[in-house]
Amino acid sequence: MKSDLGIIGLGVMGRNLSRNFGRNGFRLSLYNRRVEGLEEDIALSLIEQFEELKSAAGFEDLELFVKSLQAPRVIILMVTAGEVVDKIVHALAAFSEPGDTLID
Repeated sequence: MKSDLGIIGLGVMGRNLSRNFGRNGFRLSLYNRRVEGLEEDIALSLIEQFEELKSAAGFEDLELFVKSLQAPRVIILMVTAGEVVDKIVHALAAFSEPGDTLID
């Protein structure tokens, strides 16, 4: 079954927002970038750590993350403002379809 909602960026705010949605019964896909030696398996670690996220799916591959979402897709960006947002929006454009919603 595909996820209702996707969250990109699992820092303090993204993590807490994910937990809130999880507690309220949303099927989630969670994405965090992979930076060797610094940020590895963030989404999977979060899912293992919190009971309310046990049914969530974790990703480090943006295309697989997008494909895991029910269409039309709803994706929430929880990343640092500025150039990072621009890069992610540009990358998401390759996998997006008419009707998808991106919330920044």
